Amino acid sequence: GQILTALFLPISFSIFIGPLLLVTVLNWPQAYGYLIGLIAGVAVCVICAVLPPWLVRKRVDRLDES
Repeated sequence: GQILTALFLPISFSIFIGPLLLVTVLNWPQAYGYLIGLIAGVAVCVICAVLPPWLVRKRVDRLDES
């Protein structure tokens, strides 16, 4: 888990911040960079939070119990 976290943090940071650098290079409005970074970063974080439990849902007997 620690290795995956160490890999995920820089990737996630670059997904959130990378579009800001891209729009600066392309001379687009900075708001586009914030919007693209927000949408892409949230999408990747949601996938990383939902995908692992979804992949093991059949192997874990009591995953959906309250």
